[in-house]
Amino acid sequence: MRRLFAAIAALALIWLAPAGTAQALPFLPSVGISFPVPIGPSGFSDANDGQWGIVGTFSMLPTPILKAGLEIGYWSFGQKSGFDTGGDVSVIDVAAVARIHVPGMDGKLKPYGRVGLGVFWMNTEKAGNDTNFGYLVGAGVDYDLAPTVTLYLDVSYYDASLNYLPITLGVRF
Repeated sequence: MRRLFAAIAALALIWLAPAGTAQALPFLPSVGISFPVPIGPSGFSDANDGQWGIVGTFSMLPTPILKAGLEIGYWSFGQKSGFDTGGDVSVIDVAAVARIHVPGMDGKLKPYGRVGLGVFWMNTEKAGNDTNFGYLVGAGVDYDLAPTVTLYLDVSYYDASLNYLPITLGVRF
């Protein structure tokens, strides 16, 4: 429970960063709400439903094409009725991520790919905690709403002993 509160506090700091301050800092925040879909052959997808997730990122802007940063995410999965696999599952991730925009796309709509490596803390209601290293790969699209505000839609595959595919809608500043 403390990890959930720590993740929410970190995401609140990302969300509450004033736009003027964000422009003066080397890190730009983003926050997104997600629907995680459990997948994979491990039985996790058979016994669990994705409930919700929240993800925040501090991104640096080294070039117009490449963005790198730190992601903090929280994902919740509910156990399906009829299964006794340990109860509900929650995952907190902290990952170094890189987002690469497609070159030559100068309009409001900008597709991208992303990759990352991180640490994943998993908690199962009955079985307790587990820590794993893992990776993520994904793709998405940014839509510029204003010079400093971007709406994004992202789909990424996460692999850290549990496999899931969050579909995220969010805002970058």
